Amino acid sequence: MYDLAVLGHFDKGTVTKAVQKLEEEGYLRIETDPADRRVRRLHVTDKAEAVIQTTYSVRSQWTDILTEGFTEEELAMADRLLSRMAENAYQSMNGGDQLEHKCSRTNETKSTGI
Repeated sequence: MYDLAVLGHFDKGTVTKAVQKLEEEGYLRIETDPADRRVRRLHVTDKAEAVIQTTYSVRSQWTDILTEGFTEEELAMADRLLSRMAENAYQSMNGGDQLEHKCSRTNETKSTGI
């Protein structure tokens, strides 16, 4: 579960609560690692697998709709830009001063007409 928290940039308490809820609802099965009893292995159930497959299918269809008519270069550029935006969001969440500085600079530019 620690790996899940790190991967999703969540705190451990949030992950623990979410995992418990998913287990209660029948989407996850939790097993303690026999070699290291501190480690808990998460396994999706058949019930979860159906939801996962539907989610991937809908995501694929939506991506096709959003990118219809894009060239390969446009797709690559969109991917790079979205990745940079995600990184900016992550950096902002972990060091908000930078965002405040950029926002105030942008507002100054707009108000001066530059």
